[in-house]
Amino acid sequence: MNPITKLRSAAAHLAMFRSFVTGAPIHLPSLTHLVRAHTAENKNRAANSRRTVDPNPRFLQQTLERRIRRQVQLAVRETDFYQDRFAEDGINWQEITLAHFRELPLTTKADLRGRPEGFVRRGFSPTLRTMTTGTTGQGTSMLFTSRESQIFTLMAALGLLRQGLISDKDIVQVSTSTRALLGNQRAIDAYRQTGALVYQTGVVEPERALALLAEQHRLPKRKSQVSILFTYPSYLGRLLEAGHAAGYGPQDFGLERITIGGEVSSPGLRQRTQALFGPVAFDEGYGISEAWPFGGSYCEEGHLHFDPLRGLLEVIDPDTGQPASADTAGSLVLTPFFPFRESTILLRYDTGDMVRTLSEPCRCSLRHHPATSHLLGKKRFCVRSADRWFGPRDLLAVLESNLNVPLPVRFGVRLAADGYALQVIVREATAECQRELCDQLQTAGIPIHSLALMTDPNQLENPFPWRGDLHEASFTH
Repeated sequence: MNPITKLRSAAAHLAMFRSFVTGAPIHLPSLTHLVRAHTAENKNRAANSRRTVDPNPRFLQQTLERRIRRQVQLAVRETDFYQDRFAEDGINWQEITLAHFRELPLTTKADLRGRPEGFVRRGFSPTLRTMTTGTTGQGTSMLFTSRESQIFTLMAALGLLRQGLISDKDIVQVSTSTRALLGNQRAIDAYRQTGALVYQTGVVEPERALALLAEQHRLPKRKSQVSILFTYPSYLGRLLEAGHAAGYGPQDFGLERITIGGEVSSPGLRQRTQALFGPVAFDEGYGISEAWPFGGSYCEEGHLHFDPLRGLLEVIDPDTGQPASADTAGSLVLTPFFPFRESTILLRYDTGDMVRTLSEPCRCSLRHHPATSHLLGKKRFCVRSADRWFGPRDLLAVLESNLNVPLPVRFGVRLAADGYALQVIVREATAECQRELCDQLQTAGIPIHSLALMTDPNQLENPFPWRGDLHEASFTH
């Protein structure tokens, strides 16, 4: 790197550091320069490398106080929704502290769905309206500016490059629903920024997606086959079933990494993936359109970590509305911060996603970032036994590891007073399979009211929704 480039990089790092620490608006030219500089460098970094800084607790507390005061100020002065809410509740927002902030009413999905434009700051002209895919009900709308879209893309690309998760030799297949506009746009543009070749298939018939994964390429300075797959866990399950049926094996593919998101998954899915695609690495995180780009990253020990400079993480007990105590469960409540989010303001947004709080301090590579357990799933699919909550991920940890259960796991679930009333699609509904699954569920401690095995998915009552079922048929289908 020549002296001029080094100087420009130093200035760009300084500008980004200022935004992270003080909350100043992000300087797009500096962020663009850092992405280009990392792309140009030799990216011989170890995959999944993590670099974190141990923040001073007092500095972090002071930073959070400043960010919270600014978020509330922007919300009350510049959005219709919060101006009305604070006036109706008689809240003195000018003297708010972090402790007071945690007592504010939660913002719900119903609030956002009923009045999405009421959360946009006055004077901002959004250019992108995204809508969630609606697997858990009516889709939720969010609005963003062109500048925010650029920031999301560049920060995602910078993260990929810094962690060594991609190079300009990679070929990326994006097999997610084309309705997931925000996630797709961010992912595809971020991959392109790194110099990789990327294309989107959508959620097409799995046979077509597998043929593209197995296709041989002869492009200069590119790998010979798709090396990265970006998809949902449920669609990955469809690929595995179709791949085994078609006689594919690890020798047919060049996959090195699979990035999954949008749904809960379990180690069982990863183990079954190895049989078809070989020893691929997995990346998984947590992100929702409403809180974008404030999301979670999984560490090597399975904790879900959130960057405290990008937003405030809370875990709220669904019964009391108070912070969940250690080693219990609650709903993720997120507040994305300016300057990472500029036009649409959300305070204490209740995601409805359940997690467990941790009982011991983290010792992992991301230990300085607030953390929870992995996702349990949506609250409406969670049950409690004694003092412990269980969710769809706990069910999948059992079902996805059982080879008699086809993928994606098809199950119907109803919540009874003493646990799950569960229906599961299996290859053969035998008494032996019934005993095996009952034993596995009991060993996992999952409360089961009843278990019925079936072979016809059409017979399921209240089937669990999967994004991999958002089919996008071609003309031939």
